[in-house]
Amino acid sequence: MIAKLWEKSNLPPFEIFVFLTFLIFAWIWVSFGELRTKAVKVYIDEGGVTVSTYLGLGRKRVYSFSQFDGLETALLPSKYDTYEYLYLIENGKKVIKLSQFYHSNYDELKKGLSIKVPNLGQKRFSYIQEIKEIFT
Repeated sequence: MIAKLWEKSNLPPFEIFVFLTFLIFAWIWVSFGELRTKAVKVYIDEGGVTVSTYLGLGRKRVYSFSQFDGLETALLPSKYDTYEYLYLIENGKKVIKLSQFYHSNYDELKKGLSIKVPNLGQKRFSYIQEIKEIFT
């Protein structure tokens, strides 16, 4: 595919390089950022939280409520709406991210977790921090 693009393109090599770099970055962002960390399947019961990554198709992790330091929220403004994110914190790190954008039952999840986990308040959303967390 890349060889055909190179042969048939009237674009100079630099523009092709920029395009391919952007394409690779977008693929990494979606695969490892969004699907792995935010598009998760969450199950809450009396004992704790079970999370499956990659739309519920990935690895399952089980956490007890006592493992969490607390929960934080952040607001992400978009062109058409503002979405809230909820982060469950363990040892100072975000281990579970729930998004109002991805979870239609976000309000129920937040309410259920707020009863079991201390609320650490609202933090400012940071794109730079989100990008760093893709690779951790």
